[in-house]
Amino acid sequence: MARTATKLRVLCYKSMRAPWARNDWILQVIDKLARRGKASSGCGALILVGTLLLSACGGGGSAQGPVATATSSNSGGSSPVSPSSMSSGSGASIPATFFAVNDTNPNDPPRLNYGTLGHAKLAWTAIEPSKGTFDFSFFDAYANIAPKDPDGTANVVLTLGMTPPWATADQSKCKTFGNGMVGCTVPPDHTQDWVNFITTLINHYNGTNAPHIKYYELWNEASTSIYWTGTPAQLAALAAAAYPIIKQDSHSLVISPSIVGDARSLTTDALTFLATYLQAGGAENSDLAAYHGYVAKKDVVPYPLPTAECTLADCTGSIITQVSNYRQLLDQNGMQGKPLASTEGSFRDVITDLDTAAAWVAQYYVLQASVFQTLNVQFVSWYSWATPGIGSLQAPGHTPNQAGVAYNQVYDWLVGAAFTAPCSNAGNIWTCNITRSSGYQAQIIWDSSQTCNSGICTTSDQATEGLYTQYRDLAGDPATAIVGNAVAVGLKPIILENQNP
Repeated sequence: MARTATKLRVLCYKSMRAPWARNDWILQVIDKLARRGKASSGCGALILVGTLLLSACGGGGSAQGPVATATSSNSGGSSPVSPSSMSSGSGASIPATFFAVNDTNPNDPPRLNYGTLGHAKLAWTAIEPSKGTFDFSFFDAYANIAPKDPDGTANVVLTLGMTPPWATADQSKCKTFGNGMVGCTVPPDHTQDWVNFITTLINHYNGTNAPHIKYYELWNEASTSIYWTGTPAQLAALAAAAYPIIKQDSHSLVISPSIVGDARSLTTDALTFLATYLQAGGAENSDLAAYHGYVAKKDVVPYPLPTAECTLADCTGSIITQVSNYRQLLDQNGMQGKPLASTEGSFRDVITDLDTAAAWVAQYYVLQASVFQTLNVQFVSWYSWATPGIGSLQAPGHTPNQAGVAYNQVYDWLVGAAFTAPCSNAGNIWTCNITRSSGYQAQIIWDSSQTCNSGICTTSDQATEGLYTQYRDLAGDPATAIVGNAVAVGLKPIILENQNP
């Protein structure tokens, strides 16, 4: 019965595209209908009534959310995710918001195409350096450079944890990071300190003092002791305290603590941690689940391609293996229908050849975009725009480097297009088919067995279907005509097209 009710709720929510869809009363009524098995017959009438009522009242409310109140109890469990905040469904086209980039300096915004801004500093330690003293200046500047929804909501991720040193007596669990941040890996001694911070945060980003924030991520890389040494249950308790406060702002969504590490099976330490967290109450207090899509630790040389099923101990799985396993685990632990998001990922600057780096970025985004609808991947965030040593896409002069140019080209290839199926391979040849309106058809293709080194990339000749008349590459050059139904295919993806987009 619970599984049926969940499906009915999803059906009803997906049909709600009007501005009033975020109205809490409407969503609560649909939830009640769903639990009684009546949502499929009732949501159509409810949508009509809701539209008429709220149109008569002047729409769906003001841009400023209600003032958050400090409470550490979660009386209502998981509330519905706003349909207007999610993008999925059969044949869904890739939105600009799928492309996200992490930045660390609001004075140097990414010179890239993106619809979501990934996280920067960890919010609690940066905003409240001492108890009751708040400094929002960095995050205000960061929210201001973020892309905005039509209602002004900043499409940005704010990651909340670690614990600031003043909030715990156990200073042995506190450390100073290379960027000067000091954070602690244990929960605060008093949950009320956490509650007070979350309340102050939500009241600040209320659409008047500062923009509403789209995504609040509970903790950074909680599956590793670098950032968390408490138990999954302790972390779930922090989520239960934060979720009802954050959800007082209807513009905001809560992302579960990000997970990083080996995801080659459901029984690895990383995924076991996530399962335990979700079972402890984390599932009902999350709107999305986060993973960090690194395919290996930085000491693995040569660094694996996104498609590689590396068997070394320090590898974590091909990117699609990781996403598939996360999806399966979420569906088994109370997060059916809720999206995934990669809030970090890159080649960590282990790859120094510029052509190989460009190929890596392109493959990474194309592969995950191809499961945007089938595995419900909401966005993928590249770490980072300009952080030295961590996948930088910036060249001298604050312009995109070759990998950054490739990222921009893939953005242009995919935004507004729909995948007909996830990418697939025949041996080393990978293909991904996309469509657009007006009869546009295209195929993205690459050969994972080819290499690039010092400006020279090997290729193999591949036959093409007769419908494709031109191709484009990652450099952004004008389209080249296909002659003789064959093209040279290398490590760097190209896109075959039957016409201009």
